[in-house]
Amino acid sequence: MNKHLQLIKKELEKINDLSFQEYQELRNQRFRKMLLHHFENPYNDYYKRLLLQHGIKNESELPKDLSELQKLPITDKNTIWQGDYDKNPGINEVHIYKRLGTSGTTGKPLIVPHSNAFAIDNMSRLIIRAQIMNNFDLEKNGYFVAHYYPGKDENFASHESLSIMQGLIGREKISLDSTQTNFKTHFDNLIKTKAIHSSSSPNFYITFATSLITTKMKIEKLNLKQLLCGGASMSDDDLDFLKERLNLDKIILFFPTTDAGVIGTQINEKSDYVVFSDYQIVEVITKEGKPAKIGEKGDLVVTNLFCDSYPIIRYRVGDEVIFKGISKYNNKFIEIGKIKRKTDATFGDGFISFNEIEGISGYLRKKGILAFRVQIVKRRGENRIDQPVIRIECKINNKDEENTKKTAIEAFRRNEQMDYLIKDGGIMPPKVEILKPGELTVGKFKSKVFVDETL
Repeated sequence: MNKHLQLIKKELEKINDLSFQEYQELRNQRFRKMLLHHFENPYNDYYKRLLLQHGIKNESELPKDLSELQKLPITDKNTIWQGDYDKNPGINEVHIYKRLGTSGTTGKPLIVPHSNAFAIDNMSRLIIRAQIMNNFDLEKNGYFVAHYYPGKDENFASHESLSIMQGLIGREKISLDSTQTNFKTHFDNLIKTKAIHSSSSPNFYITFATSLITTKMKIEKLNLKQLLCGGASMSDDDLDFLKERLNLDKIILFFPTTDAGVIGTQINEKSDYVVFSDYQIVEVITKEGKPAKIGEKGDLVVTNLFCDSYPIIRYRVGDEVIFKGISKYNNKFIEIGKIKRKTDATFGDGFISFNEIEGISGYLRKKGILAFRVQIVKRRGENRIDQPVIRIECKINNKDEENTKKTAIEAFRRNEQMDYLIKDGGIMPPKVEILKPGELTVGKFKSKVFVDETL
């Protein structure tokens, strides 16, 4: 194990060796340092002005430690926008590694300036930590696939973190390629590198595995056994499909965000997420505005103890989670479960979540239909009643088209609100459009889950 991996492993061991009091003092020191950095910041004073609006006039009125964290206001993406941190980061410009845009399905992207320290410590090293915690064999060859355009645009979070990871683990052991590369080349590269483990987004692996079914590429030629997936959630159906199709031993999800950093990782398949609580202070806030009790769900609010170029302090990430309490893996960490995007598509008076829309492709595959991806479009039907249109990328014969459409509508109507509105005439019955593979994509593997054509 090289010196970088040894350092990351020792950091985990050090946390285990600390008493709870020593651990709390370490976190309090980090919190106070980061809070003062953004309060008395010579490069951007927006956060100080925000606190002044909330009655905090000087340093003496700031929280002394994490027990007083709730004195501070909750922030969100608008804080970063209004503070203009893209153009005026909270550190000297020479320490900015990259400016990255968050990938959202709706709205304008948030541009965040990652510092050198944040890119290495909060992104890349914590992903390696997730691999170590899950006993990935980092002494063996790996194959990483990041979303970027070689030689054109490399300002994507996955490319930032995976390329740094490649350097930390060792370029002789880790190969890195782009989502723009065709599947045959990825397949050949996996064989050539004899990769045992791989890291990318769930969308890449699902699309790759689906492509193997429709080609002559033989899965038996691959050595791949371990996947670490980040950037999106994955349904149990998709995980089971991947594990069976690629003949894998293990699939682990970790929880990365472009703006708030890497938050945590699963330890076992389909498990809850262990939060890296030495880097991330996590609150789960109920809809009543109170801290969630064990088993309760609420908004995920994060305080990042190392984000120096813009303030991630009581930052509402935009996800709903379930608070699970103290982690069984390490009693100094906490766990959260069932990460759900807090974004929905509206039809009539009802809502269908982006997670449910993403689940339609898995439902189709479960029924034997090789769907690559699904998108829901909102249009105006007769008398201005909302018309949902289900757009499916898949490779089917003409004789299977009617069954595919019927199954897609069936999946859409699993949402009780949508089913009720269709029966009641509140929205038009869904239409289905069958598209060729690649027609929905933005870049190589991304597509908008929901498009509102009524705006």
